Amino acid sequence: MNITIITHTRQGSGGARQALYQAQGLARAGHTVHFVSKPDFELRKVAPDLNWVDMPDGLCALNRTLRSLMPKDEPSVVHAFHNKAVKRIAYLGTLWRLKGLPVACFAHRGVTKRPGNPLPYLLPGIRTFVVNAVETGQALPLLWRKNRWRFVNNCIPASRTHTTQSVAEMRNEMNIADDRMVIGYVGYDKREKGAGQLLEAYAKVRQDLPPSNLVMVGLNHPTWPKMAEELGITADVRIIGRTERVADYVQTFDLLVFPSYFIESQPNVIMEAMSLGKPVIGSDIGNIKEMIGKEFTFKGGDVEQIAQKLVQTANDPALLSRMAADNLATSEKFSEQYRLDAILEIYRKALAEDGLV
Repeated sequence: MNITIITHTRQGSGGARQALYQAQGLARAGHTVHFVSKPDFELRKVAPDLNWVDMPDGLCALNRTLRSLMPKDEPSVVHAFHNKAVKRIAYLGTLWRLKGLPVACFAHRGVTKRPGNPLPYLLPGIRTFVVNAVETGQALPLLWRKNRWRFVNNCIPASRTHTTQSVAEMRNEMNIADDRMVIGYVGYDKREKGAGQLLEAYAKVRQDLPPSNLVMVGLNHPTWPKMAEELGITADVRIIGRTERVADYVQTFDLLVFPSYFIESQPNVIMEAMSLGKPVIGSDIGNIKEMIGKEFTFKGGDVEQIAQKLVQTANDPALLSRMAADNLATSEKFSEQYRLDAILEIYRKALAEDGLV
């Protein structure tokens, strides 16, 4: 099958990683895959062997580029990730259908927020919207096309759980004693990710927890060390910048906290932690309730609720052990093969509807 993945984002966000994982999985399965992105797309350096194609400026130029990637004698698939790419493929896909070209277009939607512009969702150019939370699909303004979305779990490649150092080595690197609990966070500097709320909650109940350290991975802005200092918890907080060694840090966590009040649906970091057999508490948004269980969620951004859930879970070793085992079992649904099979079935069904093999 000839497949083109396209995104306009430059950042290595969760959605961008899902686009990359999908392209890699399809290529390994023997399909012809091209990945259209800006030349400075952050994840190009992560997978230099993919067939990267530079994103041109302008809709007409994009049309020419994408048409050049479509063989004349066989059907093609175009799958868009992120808002601007989705809009452009909705318009181009409609044009291609009117011209009778043998191409089917799809779009990934990974946020629960209702789109502001309904037009791309009403046009016939995109055959199916692939969502990673039922709540996301229900929020799409599809109207008479309301059956044109499908829920498919995101995936986590096995490589994302591979570690390069032992737990003991990582604790030593972070200067954390063996007898201290590690409460972890993985995110980035956007305030809606909840790093500030977690720092406040930890400061509020630190004395009510077992001796512990809070490890926050992915934060580069000076806001966070300053905030920790103002809260008087600098000695117990470790702030790690952006890194590809996420698994090295997550393996040390006794509990992952996901405090985001952003428009999340199925966060990669939660899947990675679950795949490493880690207990997780997180915001009650998107698909998180279904991932970890409603009883382990709190209102996103609510310092009091985060603090209460921290105390409830961190002080109960038996509960943490049960959470870890349940998460590891659930993580089987996040395998690359599980998602790849589902995506290919969606492609084939849409192509068959148009009489294409």
